Amino acid sequence: ALDDLGAEVMIADVNATSLQEMLSERPHLQVIEPPDAIIDADADVFAPCAIGAQVNLDTIPRLKVKLVCGAANNILREPEADAERLKLRNIGFVPDFICNRMGIVNCADEWQGYLAEDVQLAAERVFPDTLRVFNYANSRHCTPTQAANDLADMAACELHPLLGHRGRRLIDHLVASDWANAKPKFKKKAGFEPAFVPTLDEPPLRLLWERERFYGGKFPVLAATPINTAS
Repeated sequence: ALDDLGAEVMIADVNATSLQEMLSERPHLQVIEPPDAIIDADADVFAPCAIGAQVNLDTIPRLKVKLVCGAANNILREPEADAERLKLRNIGFVPDFICNRMGIVNCADEWQGYLAEDVQLAAERVFPDTLRVFNYANSRHCTPTQAANDLADMAACELHPLLGHRGRRLIDHLVASDWANAKPKFKKKAGFEPAFVPTLDEPPLRLLWERERFYGGKFPVLAATPINTAS
C-alpha cells in the first residue's frame, strides 16, 4: 500500500462504518469531509474506487492532480469526451480496464487449470502495459482511452494460439443474438453481417497500420502483441 511506503493518503467514503474500519487498520490516513471534497484535494493522484462516473464534466475542472487512476469501473461518465477534457488539462488517465483488470484476469485461464504464478506474471504486466498505453497516446497525439482501445483492437486481430479468432466470433454471436437486450433465445438479426471476418478483414487492416506507421519507434511490433498469462 502507498501508506506503507510513506505516501500521504487522503480518503473519503459515504459509508462512515467503512471509514472507521479503514482507520482502525491505518490510522495515518487523512479523512476528507464531506466526501465530495476529495475531488478538490491538492494531490498527485485521484483514485476513484467503487463508484463509477466520478470523473466528468462537473468534476474535471476541480481536479488538482497529475493522474487519475482508480479501482472503480467506468471511471469516466462520458468516456471519449471526458478523456479529451483530462487531456486538455494535462491530467494523465489510466483506463479502468488497464489498471483494474486483475479480477477477470485472475480467472481467465482457469479452464486450463489455475496457477497462482501465472496470475502473478499477469499482474506484473499491468505497469508496463500502462506505459505502452501512454507511449502510444503520446506518439499518436490521442487520449489514453483511445490508445488503449487501439491497442486492444490490434491485439484482438492476433490469432489465439489455440482458439484462432474465436474471441471475435463470440463478439459477433453476442451482437447477432441481441444479447444486450436480454433476449432469452438466439435469433439471428435480419441482415446481420459479422463485424470481423479474419480472412477478409485482417490483410487490409495490417496494410493500413503499416501505411500509417502504427508500429513506429524502437519496438515496432510490441505495441500490437497481446501477452497472456502463459507467455
